[in-house]
Amino acid sequence: MLVGFDTDVCIAQSAIELRELGFRAVVVEDATYSSHELQHQRGLARMSDAGVGRNYCKGLALEWLATIERARQVLRAAAEFGTPAVGL
Repeated sequence: MLVGFDTDVCIAQSAIELRELGFRAVVVEDATYSSHELQHQRGLARMSDAGVGRNYCKGLALEWLATIERARQVLRAAAEFGTPAVGL
């Protein structure tokens, strides 16, 4: 998962190189940024063209949780670290 600044340069170059090294790379598009929206969109398109997956924060969180039981496990673990857990 890649997040950070300069979607069109730093994130794109890192993601594409990870793909070339044989890794599965996924950019979290609403957790990346470029100073201009056009640059951001160009970076996302460049990565897509290179086979980098795209996701967004909510989709990623829901994939990680996958099931009600997994969500409960995550909430319990968060509670152990002092993060308020609702709905245990």
